[in-house]
Amino acid sequence: MVIAGQVDAPPRPARSARDYCALAIATCGVGYIPIAPGTFGSMVGIGIYLGFRSVLLTLAARNRWNALEVSYVLV
Repeated sequence: MVIAGQVDAPPRPARSARDYCALAIATCGVGYIPIAPGTFGSMVGIGIYLGFRSVLLTLAARNRWNALEVSYVLV
C-alpha cells in the first residue's frame, strides 16, 4: 500500500565483512553498546587524545620543541 507522497526506497544490499571491518575501525564499536553509547564514545575519544598527547610530548622532549607550540597543537 502506497500512501500519497511516499516513495518506496530501493532495498539495501547486504553488508559484507569489509563493511563491518570499516565500521569497527571508524567507530571502535562503541556506538552499538546498548547502555550509554555516548559515554563510551567519549572515553574512546579521550583515549585517542591521551595517546596522541603522549606521543607529541615525547617528540617535544626529544627534539626540544617550544612548550607553547606543543600546547597549540594539543588544543
